[in-house]
Formats: sequence, structure tokens, C-alpha cells
Amino acid sequence: MAFVKPRSRAAFDAAWERLFAGRHDPSSGIGAKLVLADQIPCGSIGTHRTDDELHVGYLIARPYWNRGIAGRALSIFLQQTSKRPLRARVAARNTASIKVLLKNGFRITGSKWSDETDRYVACEEVLFLLEEPDAGRSAQPL
Repeated sequence: MAFVKPRSRAAFDAAWERLFAGRHDPSSGIGAKLVLADQIPCGSIGTHRTDDELHVGYLIARPYWNRGIAGRALSIFLQQTSKRPLRARVAARNTASIKVLLKNGFRITGSKWSDETDRYVACEEVLFLLEEPDAGRSAQPL
């Protein structure tokens, strides 16, 4: 989740239409959900495929930051989404999202430079992975 450039209202409406119209595919793990705070839409969370890997992403509107909404939304979403592994990318300076992902069981796997696009500014990103519970961990001796 790199830092996002603003969109026009028309571009925003078109993106939300694509996000919530027909993108849900339970067999592939792709899906999107609206995030509500006190029954008011305040963001979205969902999964998408990039380079044949399943990624989770979320966006919370600025007036709702620092209220624990992203962490709670991700926790609920992960309980409802059984597909693993899940990956995530966050701008290295976005310490709040880094904390949200770590608190929800993701681990850091590295970092990379992401070039500027028409939607995102160039930045260093931290890469995350959420595996099946106990995947890759050896049993501890008794």
C-alpha cells in the first residue's frame, strides 16, 4: 500500500464500481468488502492477484485513521478469507499499516523500491507474507 495520488471524482467512482461489481471470486480468493465505522462507509479491504500471488490491501479514509479500524477490518477479513498464503506491500514510511499487518500475523519478507505509476508515488516498500498457521515452523521439543 504505497502512498496514493488523488483521483478525480469520476475516476474514483469508476474504481469503486470495478471494485464492488463482479470482482468477487471465492474459488480464487479474490474479493472486496466495504469497511464501515458506525454504519458509515470509511474504506475498503480486499484481495487481488499480482504476478499469480494473492495480495491483501485496504484503504481507510483519513478522518478514520488512528481509531483501530484498519486492524479490526483486517482481523475480521482474515477470519473470513481462508486462502493462504497472502502477501501485502506497504510504503516503508507507513508505520501504522506496518503495525496493523504485524499484529495480524504477517511477517516481513523483505523490501523493494517501487517506481512511480499513474496511481502511486515512488517509494520504498516493505513486503509481507501471511502463511498457514505453523507453516514453515518446526515443532518445538517438549
